[in-house]
Amino acid sequence: ASMALDALATDLHGLDESLAALDAAGQANVLDLLSDYERYDRLKSNPSAQGSNDRERTILSRRSKLGIRTIQPDVVPPAAAPDAGHGTARLSVLYHETENGPPIAELQLRPAYHDFRDPSAAFDDKAAIQLGLIGVARDLEDDRSFVRRFTLIRIESIEPRGEFFKPISWHTRLDWQRRTADARHEFTFNVGAGAAFQKEAGGPVAFIFGESDIVDAPAFDSRQQLRLGASAGAHWEPETGARTGIELNARRQIDGPYYELTGELWAGIALHEQLSLNLSGSVRKSRGIDTTLASSVELRFYF
Repeated sequence: ASMALDALATDLHGLDESLAALDAAGQANVLDLLSDYERYDRLKSNPSAQGSNDRERTILSRRSKLGIRTIQPDVVPPAAAPDAGHGTARLSVLYHETENGPPIAELQLRPAYHDFRDPSAAFDDKAAIQLGLIGVARDLEDDRSFVRRFTLIRIESIEPRGEFFKPISWHTRLDWQRRTADARHEFTFNVGAGAAFQKEAGGPVAFIFGESDIVDAPAFDSRQQLRLGASAGAHWEPETGARTGIELNARRQIDGPYYELTGELWAGIALHEQLSLNLSGSVRKSRGIDTTLASSVELRFYF
C-alpha cells in the first residue's frame, strides 16, 4: 500500500524502479491496487465517466506485461445479517446512583434504531441512529416522578481513516434533558466532526471531535448559550456481543463563565439476542458544582 501511495503522490514517476524490487506477484498486487484506486478516484468525481484516463492506461499497460492473472480476494461473509440482530425498538430499565444526589430509577423507550452501546453481532459498530428516545424517571428518595430526557434524533458515524481513504467522522443530536426532579431542563442541539483511527481490524477505534452546542438552559442568567469544545474516546468490541468504551468531553460557554468536563467508562454485554446488560461510571465537573461521581446499571430489552 505504501508503494502505491508513493506512486500516486509522484504521478507514477519512478514506479518501474520501485516495482523492480518485487517479484511478479508483488508487482501485480501493487498495479492492481493502483488501477482500482485510480478508477475509484475518477468515478468518485464523475460517476458517468467513460473509458480510462492516461494514468489508468499507463498502469494497465504495465500490468499487462506481467502475464499473471489477478487473484480475487476472498470475501468473508458477515457472521450475521442485520435483520438477524436485535430488534430495533428498545425498552430499558435503569438505576442511577449519583454522589450527593438521590438514587433514581428510569424507564426508557426508544422506537428506533441502534446505538454503539447495543451489543449485537449483526450491527456495525461504526454507525448509530436513535430516534424518539424518551425516559421517565422516579426520585427514589422523595418519591417523585419526572420526565428525565427526550432525544428527538441522534446520529453518529465513526469511520476510521486509512492510508487510502480518509473519511470525516461526525455526529449530531437534538435532545432535552433534566438530571434530577429539582433540576431545570437543558435543550441541546449538538454538531461535532473529527477523525477516527484504528490500528488493525478488530482493534479499538479511537476518535477525536471538535464540538459545538446551542443550548437553552433556563437555570442560567444567560439562557441561550453557544458552547464550544472537544471530545475524544475509544470504542472496542473484544468479543462478539461485548462492547466497551471510554469518552471524554469538554465544553466552554462563549462570552460566558460556564464550563463542563465529563468522563465516562461504559460496557455493554449481550445476555441474549434481545437482552443486554449495560454498565457505566462517570465523573463530571462544571462551574459551581464540585466534581461528582455517578454510576448506572441498565437492562435493555429489544423487540
